Amino acid sequence: MSSTSEVGHAKTLAIFKALIKYCQGYGAVYNPSSDQIKIDPMLLQLKAAEEAHADCLKKQTLFNNAVDARMHLFEGLVPMATRVTNALIASGAELNSIKSARSIMNKLRGKRVGKIEENPDPNQPLPETNSSSQRSIDKMIEHFTALFELVQSLNGYQPNESELQTASLLMYKTQLSDANDLVLQAKTDWSNARISRYGTMYVAKIGFSATSNLVKNYVKSIFGASSQQYKQLSALQFTKPAK
Repeated sequence: MSSTSEVGHAKTLAIFKALIKYCQGYGAVYNPSSDQIKIDPMLLQLKAAEEAHADCLKKQTLFNNAVDARMHLFEGLVPMATRVTNALIASGAELNSIKSARSIMNKLRGKRVGKIEENPDPNQPLPETNSSSQRSIDKMIEHFTALFELVQSLNGYQPNESELQTASLLMYKTQLSDANDLVLQAKTDWSNARISRYGTMYVAKIGFSATSNLVKNYVKSIFGASSQQYKQLSALQFTKPAK
């Protein structure tokens, strides 16, 4: 669904197109000396703005798709880390290694680490104390990387399940980072496209509103302030949506 802002930009394009249509309808009498409000330059301005707007919509879609793909991939992070921690404990790892893994798990779950028991239940979280902001995307990647580095360093961690083996965990860790990088790049591309669109439609002196004001004054000079032609154009009001 289009956002209110995107609908606003589309409406702005429609208004400027209507402005040009009215001017074309005045025929040969519409003959301004200013290049900015001649028909052909305004048509070129409209075309550039339409292309910039279309590029914004395309880049927004790519950003949304990247976010969705990242979200889908990260949904499996905590379950996978839980399985790795269980496999680590089942391997007979030392208590210090188990404590480290459980500490990482609590960070992944957004909890601070409490005191670990000598014989921890791998299926139960550690006691929760104060909440901790450990669940940003970057932090989640950091925590999973720490878990990966931990199990990779232990000779006893050799699960038979291929998805829990270090080679698979390395691949998953890389996928997490790559998915996040794609989101960051897509966000940058969309932001730059919005800046470009702003430059074609709203920039001072040469944007739609400025051009429209020149056209209205010119038409008023031709037909008069009380003319139907001027009233046509006066009804066309431009507003500036959010970028």
